Amino acid sequence: MSNLITRAFLLGAILCVGNSQAQTHFWEPANGTYGGPVRSIACAENGRVYFGTRLNGVFRSSDFGNTWVASHPGPQWEIWSLATKPGGYLFAASNLEGVFRSTDYGRSWTSIQTGLSGTFFLDVCVDSSGRLFVSNAFGPPWVFRSTDNGNNWTGIGIGLPDHIRSFAVASNGWIFGATPQGIFVSTNLGQNWSLRLSPGGYTSVAVMQGGFVFAGSTDGLSRSSDNGLTWHTVLTSRVVSICVARQGEILVATDGSGILKSTNIGTTWFQINTGISERDFWTVRVMENGYYYSGSDSGSVYRSTDRGSTWAFLNPGGLTLGSYVSESVSSLFSNFSDSIYAGTSRGRVFVSADYGSHWSEFFAGVNINRVWSIARNVSNHTFIGTFGGGVFRTSDNGATWTEFSDSLSNLDVRSLTLASDGTILAGTFGGGVFRNASPRLSWTSSSSGLNNLNVYCVQSSSRQLVLAGTAGGIYKSTNNGLTWTSSSIGIGNVSILSIAFSPNGSIFAGRSSANPAIYRSSDNGQSWVPSLIFFPIGSTSVYAISINSAGHVYAATEGSVYRSTNNGNSWESFYSELPRAADAMAITRNQTAFVASLGVYRSVQSTVGVRELSRVIPSGFLLEQNYPNPFNPSTTIEFALPKSTRTTLKVFDLLGREVATLVDENLPAGVHKAEWDAEGLASGVYLYRLQAGGFVETKKLLVLR
Repeated sequence: MSNLITRAFLLGAILCVGNSQAQTHFWEPANGTYGGPVRSIACAENGRVYFGTRLNGVFRSSDFGNTWVASHPGPQWEIWSLATKPGGYLFAASNLEGVFRSTDYGRSWTSIQTGLSGTFFLDVCVDSSGRLFVSNAFGPPWVFRSTDNGNNWTGIGIGLPDHIRSFAVASNGWIFGATPQGIFVSTNLGQNWSLRLSPGGYTSVAVMQGGFVFAGSTDGLSRSSDNGLTWHTVLTSRVVSICVARQGEILVATDGSGILKSTNIGTTWFQINTGISERDFWTVRVMENGYYYSGSDSGSVYRSTDRGSTWAFLNPGGLTLGSYVSESVSSLFSNFSDSIYAGTSRGRVFVSADYGSHWSEFFAGVNINRVWSIARNVSNHTFIGTFGGGVFRTSDNGATWTEFSDSLSNLDVRSLTLASDGTILAGTFGGGVFRNASPRLSWTSSSSGLNNLNVYCVQSSSRQLVLAGTAGGIYKSTNNGLTWTSSSIGIGNVSILSIAFSPNGSIFAGRSSANPAIYRSSDNGQSWVPSLIFFPIGSTSVYAISINSAGHVYAATEGSVYRSTNNGNSWESFYSELPRAADAMAITRNQTAFVASLGVYRSVQSTVGVRELSRVIPSGFLLEQNYPNPFNPSTTIEFALPKSTRTTLKVFDLLGREVATLVDENLPAGVHKAEWDAEGLASGVYLYRLQAGGFVETKKLLVLR
């Protein structure tokens, strides 16, 4: 780990640059798209398809869904409905943010709220004359109408007792609405409404030429052939969405039965789920060329080019990481290299070697629901801890994988860590801790003294000290996990979700759904004191804690990301750029912070600040001998730059393997120093190399335990 201090020539007094003050935004996306259930799909001319998600706004495609681009109308990005209009118009009804309009096929958005009351809208539709209608979740008025593309709205809906979940406009101009109280109809452009079908609970409605109306609910599908005067039940599946593909042909998206189709105006039905691996769907739509599109509760988008005979999964984001919209990142890991690993809720792992700019699939488990933890040893063996699948191992950087669960009696592996002697420790939920001294051996139970077997996290230090966070407090091992003793003085028997060791010797522990949220120990975990308490008093969970080389503590919680730069004495929030709470964190060797918030976000700059201490510009490049040398565990390396240049300072072992990156950035002219903490590395000789422009120099240093 490194802490970079710069003595550079700048006019003026001493200048301190801290990341939160030097930039407008702390976090930026590190690739990946995640959005939750696909609630709406809209099709337009010339191959344009749009879908709206619960958590990440709108995605748009201009090539029938082959490639996609994210398009976020508003900060909350929770889209309930989409509607299109010729000429590039696209309208989005959202929760919390109101109604949005795009006039350039979804590339940019404008909020259109004039005349609207409330910000939660459930559906938007366009009639044949271009009039807009939106349904208000919290009326009255329950419906608003616009005749000028949303510039102005008028409240209407007389006779409606509740909100409209779905609109359908007939060719004669009548508007049907599905409400919790039944199916209603308006014959005067939404001004007045009358009941056509009760009781209620209806989620969707669609119309077909000839006076046919279809109403979907959790009880099934009803059909009317006389504009809603009389009704008959034609389907008993739980119907979420209805789409009229062409005259006589109807599609329904169901909760539990996938996509169903009728070719005889709803008299008989059959499933069309070939190529679809799930059965819970929010929406189905048909493009003018006959392509079908469906969006599922899990966030998947499918397309059929043969009228439903077969379906193909589409990659909504056009990205490798997060090809499912709802695939959230459940774990992050970075160690021994600057690569960042992301484990997902769908049992996959992705790796990025360029700080999150590009990702490649590293692991894809079969029937694995979630990757809880990732660990990697000095021999470049990578271990994956999963929910339900136990542990998997690769020794060839993900080319092949081996199930590594022999004698592992509990397969819900929440945490993996490497003890100081290289032993692998696995914390399981319900089975306690297991040890494995070699990738070629079986697991053995190692829960002696562990009175609570529901283990959330296991963390180790370089001093044979291992701490386990359980549903009943913290347990401590001083022999690399062989035996355990309770270590909860000051905490009690509460659930501990996360633990992290600071380079200054402090230890931090994050709690589940209670205050204080974070505790700190200054005596190797023997006793604890509160570090972070939320005011006003509330409850939150601290899912992950990461600490950079300067001892700055970052906490990922269900409410925000918090940072402390003074060993936990005070905290500040860094959240505004994240779409939701943070589930996991990791900090790479160049001190970039990564956080899982549905997808992966990274800090815009290194989390370690830069300080000017001198005005002297050196006459040439220079790499000094580190001091102290030998050292344990930290040392300082000074170097001089006569001009501003891209600079790297890296540490290698004698086999040429990179073990640390201390500097990797553009630096100004001046004298700089990098402080390196070699905790976790074995005693021995290492090489450190400075490369600045065309200058390269290498020196030796000695770690002596």
